[in-house]
Amino acid sequence: MSSVRIAVILFILFAISAGYVFAENKQCENAVMYVEEGGKLIQSEPVKAEALLREALKLCPESVNASYNLGLSLYNQNKSSEAIETFKGILNKNPEHTDSMRSLAYILIKENIDPARGKMLAENILKANPKDEGAKRLVMLALTESLPTAPAAPSDKKALSKQAVSIPAGTSDVDTAIPVTKTKNPNAIAVVIGNRDYNDRDIPSVDYALNDAGAVKKYLVNVLGYQEGNIIYEENASKAKFEGIFGTRENYEGRLYNYLKKGHSDIFVFYSGHGAPDPKTKQGYFVPADADSHAINLTAYPLKQLYDNIAKIAKDMNTPNVFIVVDSCFSGATEKGLLLKNVSPIGIEVQNQLFTMPNAVTMTSSSGSEVSSWYPEKGHSMFTYFFLKTLKENAEKGDKAAMTAGEVFKKITDEAEGLPYYARRLHSRVQTPQIMGDANRVMIKK
Repeated sequence: MSSVRIAVILFILFAISAGYVFAENKQCENAVMYVEEGGKLIQSEPVKAEALLREALKLCPESVNASYNLGLSLYNQNKSSEAIETFKGILNKNPEHTDSMRSLAYILIKENIDPARGKMLAENILKANPKDEGAKRLVMLALTESLPTAPAAPSDKKALSKQAVSIPAGTSDVDTAIPVTKTKNPNAIAVVIGNRDYNDRDIPSVDYALNDAGAVKKYLVNVLGYQEGNIIYEENASKAKFEGIFGTRENYEGRLYNYLKKGHSDIFVFYSGHGAPDPKTKQGYFVPADADSHAINLTAYPLKQLYDNIAKIAKDMNTPNVFIVVDSCFSGATEKGLLLKNVSPIGIEVQNQLFTMPNAVTMTSSSGSEVSSWYPEKGHSMFTYFFLKTLKENAEKGDKAAMTAGEVFKKITDEAEGLPYYARRLHSRVQTPQIMGDANRVMIKK
């Protein structure tokens, strides 16, 4: 991180929030020290600042100042995507937090991620406070960047309203006004994993994976009736995390197994992130955050292993229903190019007992050598977006009828209004989601 970049962002944003934590309880009082020390290190040692601020948030998750300073420390490490997500998270809970809005606008403009939207955010700040010098500078900065020359789309024009300001950039219809149903599934256990960032520099990020995972978790609670404490949620999961949750070849009794109540607990598994093939065996792998792109078969988690272990777990624990939703492709092709260098995309076929289990159903976002598309306007991977949209629309209708996995999948893959149409329209590509197992399993209970 250059001193110039730090100086510019601090000039635009004015100040670092240091030390003010809402001390509602003893833990929040203890967090003050971490916030103060972290705030001092944001410019000089942002990595250390991040560690201190994350410790503060463990003690006091509601500390806005700790979250805000964390966003600055991430940006000062060139982690723009993580910084953006941090500021979005603050704005979701505190729509009028001007510093976060200003910071988000700055990154969107300066990093040329979405300068037009950043300019809108700055203009909205000025509507509320015409004297905000930081916002004025952001508007001027945006005018010097390469803004799109085409007129804004109708959805962007709506963002000029005060209500739209409270919705962070990249937030879509499935992320707002999530309905709360009366459905209860108190014993069900879910695993939700979003892998966006990878240690290996040859592995590109999956830009919307964390958005996907976070939204799915909300829908599990609000729409499908899961208890939040029964959701094993992981961001940028390592191979050790995969093994700790789903087990290994030798032992399948991991966290998922231990969370289940025998005969009472449904299983729901969601993954958004990279998948990859082993070029020799053509077996698929989930790509953990610490995987080595040159040794996928040794450092990634086998897709077959997950299916085999879940099958064993479900049998042992007499699991009523198993739902697996995977937003990933296993061909080696990604939105940002090939995951495996010098290897052409290849189709893989995974056959194991889970697909023939009478109580299990699996949905995947693509098949063969296809790429799983993103939906940038919505801030999600495309398959996840249409999955969430289906859940939301069904919940909003208030229908008494339940919805099977097959009915959910049919909505996702609607040729006129679903994923196949938009993958073709936005990306000029064919994307063919798959469903395997018992499509008649009731996914949405009433």
